[in-house]
Amino acid sequence: MNTFDLQHTGFLNIAAQDILLRLFFAFILSAAVSQTYRMTHKGFSYSYHMVIGIIMSSLIVTMVLMVIDNSIARAFGLVGALSIIRFRTPIKDVKDILFLFFAIAIGIACGAGAFKIAVISTLTTVCIAYILFQIKFGQKKQDEFLLKIIGRDIDKVSANPGKAAHEEILENYSKEFRVIEVSSLGEDRMEIIYDYKFTDASSIPKLIAELNALPNIDKVFVLSAKHNLDIQ
Repeated sequence: MNTFDLQHTGFLNIAAQDILLRLFFAFILSAAVSQTYRMTHKGFSYSYHMVIGIIMSSLIVTMVLMVIDNSIARAFGLVGALSIIRFRTPIKDVKDILFLFFAIAIGIACGAGAFKIAVISTLTTVCIAYILFQIKFGQKKQDEFLLKIIGRDIDKVSANPGKAAHEEILENYSKEFRVIEVSSLGEDRMEIIYDYKFTDASSIPKLIAELNALPNIDKVFVLSAKHNLDIQ
């Protein structure tokens, strides 16, 4: 008896052609998901590694499902072996997590040989994701920004009692604003971060110019809040 039979790989009763077929479906479907991720991604957190990771995670899960097959013992063994892995890369965007979970679901379906479920579910979900992106479902009109001001004694009051000079300028261009964070930078220098809603986003240059004209303001930054950026 040959130690390796093309029809049966190792101790698992899965034909070699069936293994290739499952991996092929996992690759094609996860590639479609990866392309959808690229087309629908917005912001500055795009990662090439995420695009590759979607495809690779689907292929790996497919392989794991084939190894497990119908064996409870192998399932527990793999859980124990994989439990030592620790993923330390933070994923900030919920959508990234959902796409990875999508790829894992494809791997499970393909590894189990449920091609009809995998194909129909992938095509349907991909189409829905793309349509929601195109119609900008759930998006609000963008008028909210993060405003960071760095300066010396910027809490100093103006001629108007109880109000800082820079806040008088902020009121001229905003629907509303609120302080998110106040930090001391030493030597009377402070950093204040605001959640700021403009009455008209085209007035951003005017606001920056007026704030920079104040003698105690060193720097002014305006960032779009929709990208959920970490301010450094």
